[in-house]
Amino acid sequence: MQAINMQKRLTPGDNSKIANILILIGNAYLVLGNPESAFEYAKQGLEMTRRLSQDDHLDCLTALHIMGEASCLLGKFEDAHNLLKQAIEIGKKEFRDPHPHFARTLSRMGAVLFNLKKFEEALDYLMQAYEMEQKVYPQDPMAIAETARNVGFTLYFLGRFSEAKGYFKQAFEIFTNHYSVDHPESQGALGALLSTLQQLGGAGEFKEYIKYFKKQ
Repeated sequence: MQAINMQKRLTPGDNSKIANILILIGNAYLVLGNPESAFEYAKQGLEMTRRLSQDDHLDCLTALHIMGEASCLLGKFEDAHNLLKQAIEIGKKEFRDPHPHFARTLSRMGAVLFNLKKFEEALDYLMQAYEMEQKVYPQDPMAIAETARNVGFTLYFLGRFSEAKGYFKQAFEIFTNHYSVDHPESQGALGALLSTLQQLGGAGEFKEYIKYFKKQ
């Protein structure tokens, strides 16, 4: 807030630096688990950015992503869908090559569509994100684990258990290597994997993985 007040004193009125600071504050609130404040600051930043420029650009994409993710956390999935759709349209114009920010927006759209029970559409976006993450995060598998898990859940709800199994395995292995087998992320992926193996009747694999399961 001090940075905004100082910038306003130096340059009254709409200002790209103030708009950028507002968006950054929105992102900080999102990280801190305050989606309401995240949405409001990102919205202010977006509105100011659009008053300053006729064309949407990367700052608009960032603000829309923050607002979409905040709306998702608040359970406002239709709003999140509309905001992320705008962000993706900007991303298609701005990014010619795979980019981590765009991959994250695609992944979040997949999660929103999953919550709207639009599983086929969700899978399309999640697979786009997953494939892009393989290229932009080759040395950082943790960045891939959440999307892999969400792909697995979507395939599971579509009844495609054989395909879901591999994604749950990957997510479990990444979470376990990064955290530990007892970590909630690892156990969540493991529970999904065990449920999938039961659907497939894979007794041998089920016995292999059940030993890692920790009763809560």
